[in-house]
This record gives sequence, structure tokens and C-alpha cells, in this order.
Amino acid sequence: MKIIKHLSAFLIKFIMVTAVLFVVLGLIFGVDFGDVLLISLILTGVSYLGDAFVLPHTSNTVATLADLGLAFFIIWLVGEGVIEEAIPLMIASIISAVVLAVGEVLFHKYMDRNVFEEDVHQGPKKFTAKNFSTEFAEDSPEIKKKNQDSLDEDNNRK
Repeated sequence: MKIIKHLSAFLIKFIMVTAVLFVVLGLIFGVDFGDVLLISLILTGVSYLGDAFVLPHTSNTVATLADLGLAFFIIWLVGEGVIEEAIPLMIASIISAVVLAVGEVLFHKYMDRNVFEEDVHQGPKKFTAKNFSTEFAEDSPEIKKKNQDSLDEDNNRK
């Protein structure tokens, strides 16, 4: 069941990345759809692995910023090798990465709710201040009496 959830999430991410890159690179900058598809596949594969390992241990903000940088570099570097059209690739990469980052915020929420939900009983997912909080409570009267008796015995021995 968990594999199906990951495959579904991967497919959703691939569709999102392909749609964004098609609009930005394909429609705005005139890049061939085959190049858009190849960049989308590479970017989705690498960034999904990052999401699967980074997101459970950090916040949505950290994972989104990581995806922003990763998307920029992958689109720019892979684009240098595959895009034959003369386009301002740096600007196209920045625009694509920023638009993808907006979608990543929502995708990470989906991942948190639907893909990582089974891991809840395995311990805390995120390192936050709540994970390190201390609980204060009073002992029951019976335990207080035992503790006091123990202290009294220690004081009598001295």
C-alpha cells in the first residue's frame, strides 16, 4: 500500500512539474516538448527522492527552499545540454523554479497528509521544540508518602 502512495505522489509531482515547465519553457520560451518532458522526468526523480528523505525530518519551508534551489540548478544544467533553442536559460530557470516552489508548498502538504501518515507511530517526524518539551506533574499522595518516609529514614541514619 505504501508503494502505491509513493507512486501516486510521484505521478502527481511529475504532472505538476511537466505542466509548469511546459507553460514556462514551452509556451513562453518556445522549447520543444520533448526537451520539457526530459527535464521534467529528471527533475521529478531527483526532487522526489529529496522530498522523501528531507521532508519527514524538516519543515515544509526548508523542503520547499531545497526544492527551489534544486529545480533551478537541474533546469539550468540539464537545459544547457538538451535545449537547442537560443533562450535566456538562466531567466527561464529562475522563473520555472519559483513557480514550481509555489506548487511544492502544496505538494509537501499532500505528502505529509497522505504518504507519510503511516509513519506517525514510529516516533516524531519533525525536530521541533514540542519534541523536546518537558512534562511536569505531581506525584500521587501514596508516592509522596513513600518518598517522604524514605527521606525521613535517611535523615534518621545520619
